[in-house]
Amino acid sequence: MLLTLLLDRLNQWLENFHRTRRDEHLAASKDIAELERRMKEFDG
Repeated sequence: MLLTLLLDRLNQWLENFHRTRRDEHLAASKDIAELERRMKEFDG
């Protein structure tokens, strides 16, 4: 029970961490073309 809770919390933390890094990476784009290229990196 406790292990399941800990693993769920860790999973949530990792998802938030990756989402934040992705958002920061996309926000650093200099123009729309670079933004689209970066978005494709994550999709494929």
